[in-house]
Amino acid sequence: MQIRKVVVGSESAIKSRAVKAALKAIGFNDIEPIRCKVESGVSVQPFGKREMGVGARRRAVEAYKIHPDADLYIGIENGLVKEEGQWFDPCCVAVFFGGRNDYTLAFSAHFPVPKWIVDRVKERQSEMGVVIQELADGGEKDPMKWFSCDTVNREALIAQAVQCALLEIVFPERYREPVRA
Repeated sequence: MQIRKVVVGSESAIKSRAVKAALKAIGFNDIEPIRCKVESGVSVQPFGKREMGVGARRRAVEAYKIHPDADLYIGIENGLVKEEGQWFDPCCVAVFFGGRNDYTLAFSAHFPVPKWIVDRVKERQSEMGVVIQELADGGEKDPMKWFSCDTVNREALIAQAVQCALLEIVFPERYREPVRA
């Protein structure tokens, strides 16, 4: 597949840098993703993978409406999920391509989040990034970077999820069952 133009359904510099890094990692070195402001159609702080998936797909579709001539449209939506009694912050990535009804979906690593942060997000009806920004006295809305004392960052986790979502598109032969003679 030839990829020349990629649109990210967000104005976030972190998300744009992550998409660029993911493209580079699979051999597309000279693509500068186009950022565009779109609405996710979900709450400011999504809870659960279903809501995250809806938001990511909507961001990709809305990006297509703004730039219909691109090769790929990428929507990224972080959210909070509870698994086995523990809260996590993964991101969901949707990549639209082909007939515009085709998409892939992938999730990032699930970064652990303490319950007191989730409680604060809920009581303020805010997004976790804003709560972390306050705790960190400004800077980017990067909970992973803050929790890990700069050893893990949101951009790297998003880039890995974007790369996973792109694999089925870039290497489709690996996703088809081999024909046995």
